[in-house]
Amino acid sequence: MEVTKMDAEALRALEDKAMKAAMDSGRIDDLEKATNIAKQSAEIQKATSDSSSQPKLLRYEEFKTWAALLVPFLSIATLAVTVYIQAAQLKATREANRDTQWRETEKNVLSQLSKPPSVIADPALAMTLLEPYTSDDRVGREATVLAVHLLSTVPSSDRFKDFFLSHHIGESWTDVTFLTGLSREVFGNMLELDTRIAEPSHPSILDAARGATIDDIEFLTERLCALYRANPTLTRGADFRDVFLLNGDLSGVDLTDADFTGAKLQNVNFANADLGGNVRFKNVAFVDSDWWDARRIGTPLLPFLIANQYPFFDNEHVTYDVAPPDRPHYAELVRKLCDKAELACKSDDVKYGDAPAQKQSQPK
Repeated sequence: MEVTKMDAEALRALEDKAMKAAMDSGRIDDLEKATNIAKQSAEIQKATSDSSSQPKLLRYEEFKTWAALLVPFLSIATLAVTVYIQAAQLKATREANRDTQWRETEKNVLSQLSKPPSVIADPALAMTLLEPYTSDDRVGREATVLAVHLLSTVPSSDRFKDFFLSHHIGESWTDVTFLTGLSREVFGNMLELDTRIAEPSHPSILDAARGATIDDIEFLTERLCALYRANPTLTRGADFRDVFLLNGDLSGVDLTDADFTGAKLQNVNFANADLGGNVRFKNVAFVDSDWWDARRIGTPLLPFLIANQYPFFDNEHVTYDVAPPDRPHYAELVRKLCDKAELACKSDDVKYGDAPAQKQSQPK
């Protein structure tokens, strides 16, 4: 039963009045009645106090209930955070150790590349050292590239090709820059081998190394040309500086504004290729290559080719796997290219060399 504020005040007044009456009369009955009234008033005040505190007690009990439910979750969360931090620390430690191991391996492999000219690097050792890292998420690409660079310096063309194919290198347009750079490097290796082979009493292994290097160049040419043919919208302004393309197929490729500075193009199929625009060609060599079958050739490249790279222009060294057209057909092809380039070409200006007596198969 709820006791209002007015009821409580009335009880206190009644209690005071009964106590005063009992004290005035001095009778035991009156004192007993006053005591009972005081007792009932105290009980009512206690009940009132308990009633007013009940909501607070209920909220406190509710809080204790929720706290009891949250403690296990907080414990689990704390444990999870602790495990995560420990796992992150362990991963960081492992990665640091892995990086240290990789740098040591890289140093050992680079020592193979820096051997003196008289020593040939060991591809088996390189593969043993690098193979575990080629599938690593952090250094896999770096290890793969390093392995390819090392294999390009040793007389092991089969290993070179197998490594390329097994690791799917050169299958995406994003690999063009890497393949081009590698082709330059391998071409430089071949030129260095030529210099060393020209020396008297050179090691016989250098001859095998040159043969393997030529195979590597042909393989890289095949991969590069395939990417150019497969990506016709990305080939303008192609970079072939100081590259040796051997037995390649660039037929139908748009090579507008390409840069062939210092390049050697031997037995490359240019049928229906577009060599228009500002093609750079300083120190270029179109050896055994059918540029006359191109769809278009800009100036000043076309006059240069007509004057210097005509069929059999060097009948001691230049040979053709596919015979060039005869003189009248060649002159007609040149005339069409001149018309497209708006270039006045006289028939007397069209040169044509004498075919060599014997075909040579090795690149010169």
